[in-house]
Amino acid sequence: MLPGQFVPVSEDAQGVHYQSTSGFRIFRGSMGQKVVHGGLYLSKTRKDRIVPYVGNAKELGEALEMDIVPLLLDVRQKLKVARTERK
Repeated sequence: MLPGQFVPVSEDAQGVHYQSTSGFRIFRGSMGQKVVHGGLYLSKTRKDRIVPYVGNAKELGEALEMDIVPLLLDVRQKLKVARTERK
């Protein structure tokens, strides 16, 4: 994955929403392929818990459709999470 594809946009007590800068390509049966807003939700307490979501986490009131299955280990290993310095 190239740097800058997911940016942190909101946070709650359990984790941080990282919004995709270019959208997600989803496949839904007969609906075919479609690009939508979405991102990844990273748990603050469990590094093995990264859950994809559909929706715009930048919009605080918008409901997000969270996947019920976290990313598998082989997919998580392809992600590199950068941390920013706080001043």
